[in-house]
Amino acid sequence: ARATACRSKLHQLNLAIHNYLELYQYFPSPVFGNEYSYAVKILPQLDQAQMAADFQTGNREAILLHLVQPMPMLQCPSETGYSGVPYISYY
Repeated sequence: ARATACRSKLHQLNLAIHNYLELYQYFPSPVFGNEYSYAVKILPQLDQAQMAADFQTGNREAILLHLVQPMPMLQCPSETGYSGVPYISYY
């Protein structure tokens, strides 16, 4: 079941990245300078528009709240435990 869930999440991540590509005509870039990571850039395509808006507007309180919570859509179901540090299983 976890393997199926993992494949499903990878499929959704792939769709989000390609939707970003279709919208902006380029893939989301890795982090350069003060930019956010690709994971933040594709949040709207992952149906996380409010979270993306918080990052874009610079809402520090909301950003800090998002950074201490896991992002289940970006974590492999086989990884157990949460260390309190945000991480992404799918690079």
